[in-house]
Amino acid sequence: MGWWRLRRVSGYLGAVVVCGGCVARTCLTSGVSGETERSTQESGDSDEISSRGLTLRQVQVFFRHGARTPIHLTPNVEQATYRADIHNRVLPHTHFKLQLKSLQGDTIEKSVYERQYSKTVLRGGCVSGSLTTCGQQQMFELGQKLRAEYVSQGALLDTSFNQDQVYARSTNINRTIASARCVLAGIFGADELNKSGTASISISPLDNEVLLPNPHICAVVRDINRAAMLHFDNIPGILHDRLRLEKVLVRVDLDNEVLLPNPHICAVVRDINRAAMLHFDNIPGILHDRLRLEKVLGVDSSTSGHKVNFIDVRDDLIARQAHGLHVPEKLLSVQDMIESNATKIMYHAFCGQHEAEGELAVRLTAGPAMTMAINEMKAFIQGTSQRRACLYSVHDSLILPLTVILGAYEGRWPPFAADIRLELYVDLKGHHWVRARYCGKVVNIRGCDGPFCKYSDFMKSISQYLVEKDDYKRICSSNILKKIAKDLVMQNNKDEDDEGRSDTPAGL
Repeated sequence: MGWWRLRRVSGYLGAVVVCGGCVARTCLTSGVSGETERSTQESGDSDEISSRGLTLRQVQVFFRHGARTPIHLTPNVEQATYRADIHNRVLPHTHFKLQLKSLQGDTIEKSVYERQYSKTVLRGGCVSGSLTTCGQQQMFELGQKLRAEYVSQGALLDTSFNQDQVYARSTNINRTIASARCVLAGIFGADELNKSGTASISISPLDNEVLLPNPHICAVVRDINRAAMLHFDNIPGILHDRLRLEKVLVRVDLDNEVLLPNPHICAVVRDINRAAMLHFDNIPGILHDRLRLEKVLGVDSSTSGHKVNFIDVRDDLIARQAHGLHVPEKLLSVQDMIESNATKIMYHAFCGQHEAEGELAVRLTAGPAMTMAINEMKAFIQGTSQRRACLYSVHDSLILPLTVILGAYEGRWPPFAADIRLELYVDLKGHHWVRARYCGKVVNIRGCDGPFCKYSDFMKSISQYLVEKDDYKRICSSNILKKIAKDLVMQNNKDEDDEGRSDTPAGL
């Protein structure tokens, strides 16, 4: 199997939905670009909370898994060694008796993704896409931060684990399940959790999963994602850099080093809706940069027909840096360019490629998860739930569009162990307020004045992104992308006609 089959056998979902990487400060991060700054209680707002008479009542935390082994490898670059005896050990202070519960009450089977990961053993013995000891420590430290703020300082949670207070849920993938375990250990301690014996993590089957943008149950999500993943050359700048990268590399055989075909995500690709393609060509810089990257790597995609994907190369590069492994100088020399273009593709894969479809894309990729969180808030406010902390172990592909919903997206790939928190407060008059934080830093929610947003204003500001199950199914089975495409064509034609009829110089 050649390197050029990396994307095709792992599929677009494996390339983006449950992959990617950036680095939190708890791992080796020298030279990593685009890193999101993680704060340690930098909000400095205890006085403001006190002066407003606010009391924290609930927190919901979406967090990305910790550092992992790569899912993709770079053509013509020698594979890094991930030693199983170093990177694949379970850290003792994160280990405790844990139950996995199916949300549908049935047996939890190994996910389709995990079956594919297990078939790829990297040099050194680690399995592709697995949480490493570095990643475990990152998540444990995140748990310790949550303990400091919500147990020790905020007194939101009891010091002992209480299953009525704490709810944990994860996607059915080993690295997110293990990440949730480590976060719980950081909050309560492994000994306390063992003593309790009641800690559990809820898992949903893929056909009902909302913790990742799910193309399995929504064709519209699939079309938006595939357009970005399969036609990334049309994003300005990528073509140039990909050819530059391919030129530097000498084609090598990576049999048994990549994921095997996944029938769920490697089916015959549907025709890409014109709506997903119209705006795609106008993304600045990617076509040019891909040609440049392929030249660096010594790859000639014009003859092979297999393009170097920025996300794949970034995946390998960042995993190496997170674990202190060697990164070839030719990749370091273009790392900023790789980071920038990979992030562009990631964004357009999950947030749309045209302004006209942007809101729809985010609503379908992150809307179900945000709606779930809002329903948890409502249940707590109404007194039908006692859950004070909801922990969701997810992937970068959900964290990114969630930052878009909140108005916190800054054009960066979510780092390993990135977390989004939704904090629910109540004032002395019984009015509820919401505050959002990203990687510990308070963010101003879109449409809200200041860090604390009235609950009613918060609901108004994000209402367009919320979607209940019936509406989600209806939209996903519709031809809405084709309708958007038709509207765009009509608008483009009208703009051209207007330009042609006008005697006034453009711009005046």
